[in-house]
Amino acid sequence: MDTTVLDSPTSPASTAEPVRIPRLLHALLCEGQRWPDSVARMVWGLWCQDTRYAAVVSGTHRMSQVVGLHDQGAKDRQLRHYLRDILSGQVLVLSLERLVERGSVGRVEANRLEDRLLACLDAKGRWIF
Repeated sequence: MDTTVLDSPTSPASTAEPVRIPRLLHALLCEGQRWPDSVARMVWGLWCQDTRYAAVVSGTHRMSQVVGLHDQGAKDRQLRHYLRDILSGQVLVLSLERLVERGSVGRVEANRLEDRLLACLDAKGRWIF
């Protein structure tokens, strides 16, 4: 699995185990959506800690392995499935809302990120490619 190692945003660096964010998720959120690394780390940490997001975590790990395929058509099909069924806009918006409720992310920043995210979704909440 290809991961990016980033320090935990919520605990001191000297005592914290690094949060490992899959490179795919980092590329989609930080590079594609221009989210701050700290917010992406908090979202990933939320997903890893909360069993309700187990399908998102396992789907992200599986998709990270698919990126190594040589068949571009297969990669594209898997990525469309991942974005449609696993990493939907709804999952990301709800995750941001949970972080706002916890006080980890400010309401203004969450609104800005949600607006940016929603600009990439169609009227039915599917990613625009």
